Formats: sequence, structure tokens, C-alpha cells
Amino acid sequence: MGYKSISLRMEDTAVETIDDEADQLGMSRAEYIRSHLHAGRRLFQSNGKLDRQLLSQLVEGDESPHLSDDLTTDADGLADEIRAALPADKERALSTDEVRKAVFGTTDRQRDQVEQALESLAERDQIDITVNGEFHIDE
Repeated sequence: MGYKSISLRMEDTAVETIDDEADQLGMSRAEYIRSHLHAGRRLFQSNGKLDRQLLSQLVEGDESPHLSDDLTTDADGLADEIRAALPADKERALSTDEVRKAVFGTTDRQRDQVEQALESLAERDQIDITVNGEFHIDE
């Protein structure tokens, strides 16, 4: 895979906070920073302006973003992430599966993220779990 390193200076306390939160999520520091960077990028439109509608939904609303929301399905944002994951060197080109893993993580990681999100929604009484272990919106 093609990756480039970047350096970032932060106060010790900020790094400790990031490390603690990453540990709680079972992520490395790099994974944590990448995921938060991508989430922040999605809050800004391509012209650099904050997407106030999406931010309002995330901050003020009681509902979590849905799969149909811009946060997870923005085609331009996804295209940008794919482009960022691709190497410039032809010798290091990625297969479709390698691109998927670079952008979305491994299947196990994706499954873990979905399970954590479902648990969080259930704990907040925003979804119900059936006897069969299936989920539905609690209305």
C-alpha cells in the first residue's frame, strides 16, 4: 500500500488524551487520528466552508447520522479518500480489495465498528433488539 508519513506536534496532554481514547476504541494512535481527520474533513464542503446542516444534525439532534447521510455516503468525499489512499508509484498499485481495506479497514474492523455503534444506540435506548438479535428503531 502507498502511504506517506506526516509529522504533527501536539502538547503532551493532547497526545495522552488521544492515546487514551484510541485505547478505549481498540485503535492505534494513527488509526484514531486518521478516522477523526476524515470525519472532520467531511464536515467541510469542497469550498472549505463548514457544512452547518450536517453539523447541526450531529450536535443538536437526538438522532445519529443515518447511512444515507452525507457523513457516510458523500460520493465526492469517498472519491477523495480513495484518491488519497492510492499510491503515485505504478509499481505499488492497489487492487480493489486493497483500496477497500485502505479506506474502510478490514472486514473485522468494519464489523467491530458496526457492533460498537449498535451497542451505543441500544444503551441510549435509540434502537431495540429483537429476541433473534435483530435491530430496529425504537419509536
